[in-house]
Amino acid sequence: MRSIWVCLLVLFTIRICNASEVMSPRIVELDGFHIVGMQTFGSPSDGSFPKMWSALLNFEGTVSNITNDAVSYGIETYTKEHHTHGKWFYMAGKQVGDLTNIPIQMSAKYIPPNKYAVFEYKGAITSRLSEQFQNIYKVWLPKSGYEIAGPFDFEKYDERFLGPSNENSFFEIYIPIRKKRD
Repeated sequence: MRSIWVCLLVLFTIRICNASEVMSPRIVELDGFHIVGMQTFGSPSDGSFPKMWSALLNFEGTVSNITNDAVSYGIETYTKEHHTHGKWFYMAGKQVGDLTNIPIQMSAKYIPPNKYAVFEYKGAITSRLSEQFQNIYKVWLPKSGYEIAGPFDFEKYDERFLGPSNENSFFEIYIPIRKKRD
C-alpha cells in the first residue's frame, strides 16, 4: 500500500512541476473582436516578439477605444513560412470596440467568431511555452475530435499575468477549432 502512495505522490509532483503538460482544455464560443497593436514577422528565438510588448507600451494612452485595459493579447498568425522557416506573424495588442482613431504605426486584426479550445499556462515564459504549443498541436489536437479552424491562435493576458519571468504568472492559450470533417 505504501508503494502505491509513493507512486501517486511522484505522479502528482510531476504533474505540478511540468508546466508544459497539456491539461484538458475548456471549449468556448467567442464572438468576433478587433485587436490593435504592434506586429512583427519572426520567431521566438530572434527576440522580436518581446519587443512588440515594449512598442505597444509606447502607444499607451493613444488608443481611446480599448475595451478593457487590464487585458492584452498575443496573436500568432501562421503562413507557409511557419513550416519552412519557423517564422510567423506575432502581434502584441489590445481589444478595441472599433478601428477608428488608430495610430498609423499600429496594426489591426479581426479575430473571427469561433469555437476555441482554451488551455492554461502557468509559469515564466520559457521554452516550456513552446513545448505547451507542441503538445497542444501534436498530442491533444489529433486525439480531440477537432481540427484547426484557422491559421492563428492567441494568448490572453489579464491581471493574473505577473510578468514574463514570474513563475506565478498565468495566462490562457486559445486555439480555433471545429469538429473534424470525415
